[in-house]
Amino acid sequence: MIDDAFALLRTDVVGEEELVRAKARLELGALQQLETIPGKAEQIGFYETVLGDPAHAFRRVESFRRVTTGDLRRVARRYLGEVGRTIVRVLPEGTATAEAAQ
Repeated sequence: MIDDAFALLRTDVVGEEELVRAKARLELGALQQLETIPGKAEQIGFYETVLGDPAHAFRRVESFRRVTTGDLRRVARRYLGEVGRTIVRVLPEGTATAEAAQ
């Protein structure tokens, strides 16, 4: 299932309408995180710690807007291949398969 989805991403172009919806969801999520004072503080602190750039929290939305369908295909081809990936299976305790994995 997931292999088929990744293969599709590597070969087909994502539709413009789907890309617009995805960008809108990402933008909404990013802006919602900046709605409150604690949210702003968390985002500024995170980007200061991780990137050394506290203002990145406010520029992130612009980077979402610049993504193209070609960018998605290029990134999918580079990072969503079958080689060099890790598959993690999480199984409930007490199942025969989980016990055999230990």
